[in-house]
Amino acid sequence: MGRFVTMFALTSCVLACLLGGCEQRRVVRGSPMLGSLPGAEVGERIRPTERDRKPGAAPVIDEEDARLRVEHEDGSVTLISHTGRQLMAHIYTTLDQGEGELFVEQVLSDMSRKEFAQRGVDPLEGFKYLKNNERAIRKLFNTIPMGEYTPGTFMQPQGGGVYRLSAPKLLHRELAWTFMDIVFERGGWRLRWFG
Repeated sequence: MGRFVTMFALTSCVLACLLGGCEQRRVVRGSPMLGSLPGAEVGERIRPTERDRKPGAAPVIDEEDARLRVEHEDGSVTLISHTGRQLMAHIYTTLDQGEGELFVEQVLSDMSRKEFAQRGVDPLEGFKYLKNNERAIRKLFNTIPMGEYTPGTFMQPQGGGVYRLSAPKLLHRELAWTFMDIVFERGGWRLRWFG
């Protein structure tokens, strides 16, 4: 019996040492602005459980559920832009990938497409124009990297449902384009135009 007690005490001591030295870590990272771009590496986001929610709070949306670019089995693509920041990512990606038709269909606003039609211009010409001015767009985006979440940047109403995201006034002299106008259509933000 004494031998059993000694073995039990020794085993308990070893387990206590092993378990006491164990450390559990969780790495929590945010979602970078252009995290949806091809080749971007984004850290894992820890999803809160339903019991962590406060009564009346919005449903928990996981990073997986909130993908910005959904590619369907039939080859079609759906772009999701619930924020101006997400719209900026789609503008950047469609220009970079040369996806003119996708840009016209899901990034450009109906308002702008109607304006192109009234002038007798194909909206794809607008895409080509922006593609030729991609550097000016990137410079503007660098001044408001988090869209409407950039400190000091506000969504200023322009009338007719159009909102403006502007670069800080101190940088206006350095930029060819100082603002981006956006409008909420078809369940998401769409590009009105740059200026």
